[in-house]
Amino acid sequence: MKPLNPEQLVELVAPDDAVLNSALRKFEVAAPVLCREPGYCAELVSEGWMEPAQINWNGAPAFVITWHVTTDNGFWLDIAQSLGAGAPFDVLVHAVEQFARSKRCRYIRFLTLRRGLVPLAHQHGYKPEAVLLTKTL
Repeated sequence: MKPLNPEQLVELVAPDDAVLNSALRKFEVAAPVLCREPGYCAELVSEGWMEPAQINWNGAPAFVITWHVTTDNGFWLDIAQSLGAGAPFDVLVHAVEQFARSKRCRYIRFLTLRRGLVPLAHQHGYKPEAVLLTKTL
């Protein structure tokens, strides 16, 4: 078996503040209903409700995720924001599943407003189990 080069590895690292803040701002624009108001997601991270991580692919930052583990040992992927590296969805799935396994989680849960992710998630064994209802006042 030929070992992988370091650039081929998918790695999970702590994001620096600039990368994290940029990703959270992008997410607020992409999913304003989930973020309440500007800075809300950053506030959740700073208060410790969500933990941030950065997924690198081919040696470059590819995604920023925020997550938490629930009392029933579920891995909840709160935010997954692409950083424009062109990484496929498979990279995100691989990294999140590897990370959740390392935390000994029983399941992974994530919410998406992107309809195109639903068939991709199905290909990786994910099943829809909830409906999100929102009303902007």
